[in-house]
Amino acid sequence: RAGPDDAEAVSALLRRVFPDYPTPTDPATVRRQIARGDNVYRLMLDADGRLAAAASAEIDHRRRSAELTDCATSPEHRGAGLMAWLLRQLERDVVRDFGITDLYTIARADEVGMNCVFSKLGWIYTGRLVNNCRMPGGWESMNLWCRPDAGALRGDAAR
Repeated sequence: RAGPDDAEAVSALLRRVFPDYPTPTDPATVRRQIARGDNVYRLMLDADGRLAAAASAEIDHRRRSAELTDCATSPEHRGAGLMAWLLRQLERDVVRDFGITDLYTIARADEVGMNCVFSKLGWIYTGRLVNNCRMPGGWESMNLWCRPDAGALRGDAAR
C-alpha cells in the first residue's frame, strides 16, 4: 500500500499514462488523499524498484462505498496481470480495513483492457454512460461496473 511519501511516483505514473486526466493528479493532491484516507493506493514495483502500476480506491466512508480508479500501468509492463492483482488487493483492503460494502468503477468504454480486467475479476457490467465524461480529446463514454458480493471479500481477506 502507498504512503504519503509515494505521492510523487504515483503522480508521475498517472501523468505518464494519462497526459490529460479528469481529476487532479499532482503530488500534493495525491499526498493529501492518502494522508486523509480518502484514497487507498496499491502499488506494484518492477525488479529495479520503479513504479510499474498503481490503482486506488476512492472511499466514501459515510456511504461505505468505494470507487476503484486511477488504474495505470506503465506501457512496458502491460499484459502481465499487474492491474488484476492490484485491484484484487484493493478490494480486500477496503472491505477489511474500512467496512466497505459497495464497490464500483467507471471505466472508459474504449479502454478494452481495463474492461476485460473487471470482467475477469467477476465484476458485473451494469451499463454505459454515453458521452458523459468530458476529456481533453472530447466526450467519452464510460462503462459502469459493480462488485456484486463485496461483503464476501471479508472472508477472503482473513485467509
